[in-house]
Amino acid sequence: MITKKNVNGEEYLRISDVAALSGVNIRTLQRWINNGELINFLTIYQSENGINYFRLGEPYDYDVPIDESPLVDGRPLKYKLPVETSERA
Repeated sequence: MITKKNVNGEEYLRISDVAALSGVNIRTLQRWINNGELINFLTIYQSENGINYFRLGEPYDYDVPIDESPLVDGRPLKYKLPVETSERA
């Protein structure tokens, strides 16, 4: 069962959901993600409590990188999960 998280109209998935959609083993998928191999396909978002969520596609211009996130090709690997707002600035 896919359990999407919706924030401001955007869908964010857990790694188990990405694995189910792609048909790739979670361990393999996690290795690819950690190596930055999927940076052009998935954007990683981390919630305040440390849970990672994924959105298909590259990061938006307004995404906020996590300070200690490693860089892959000059781009942060992880971004802060947006919080629900009534309007986007």
